[in-house]
Amino acid sequence: MMAESTFPDPGKRDRILDRAFESFLRFGFRKTSMDEVARAAAISRQGLYLYFENKEALFRSTMEKHLSDALTAVEVQLARTAPLEDRLKAVFDIWFGSHAGAPGLQTEDLLQQASDLVGDLLIRYRAAILSRLEAAIAASPLAARLAALGLEPMDAARTLHACGLTWKRTCANLAEFAERMAAAIRLTAGGTPAGRPSISDPQKTIPSPVKG
Repeated sequence: MMAESTFPDPGKRDRILDRAFESFLRFGFRKTSMDEVARAAAISRQGLYLYFENKEALFRSTMEKHLSDALTAVEVQLARTAPLEDRLKAVFDIWFGSHAGAPGLQTEDLLQQASDLVGDLLIRYRAAILSRLEAAIAASPLAARLAALGLEPMDAARTLHACGLTWKRTCANLAEFAERMAAAIRLTAGGTPAGRPSISDPQKTIPSPVKG
């Protein structure tokens, strides 16, 4: 009886990719070996090569699964009936915040290798997340407020995405990332101060000052 199946199992492949992502995140691309991933996934080195021909192929598949899973989770959050501000916070926690500033993680090495080896994936998924954000903003009262300023939903989507990308790399910890991202979302999509009408409601007008 063979120790490893010659027909790769999709479920097992996904488990390998999950363990591989943890290894790449912990050790970085350069220091992660196929042996390390095989041990983490409880599979033989030979069995691992049934699924992936080399570390570069493993890395590409790992990143694609990670991005695909994150995009699915984003879509679930955006489909909720909660206020846009709350949905956007959840989205950026998923897309950027999960590893922001986390100690001991080789995020910079991973980001560099991702740009070098899977740049096309990053471009594709960046377009995907922006399109989801644009659609959610366009379907909310924020769209009218943006229009009053001569802006489009994509303008807000790109601005928030840029904030998330920058703070993912520069914030000291997850709490700082969440705080900064919440402020950016509040500035972009939050409600208006008490007693002030929303731009999205044309029926409400600001009364003229009383002249003495």
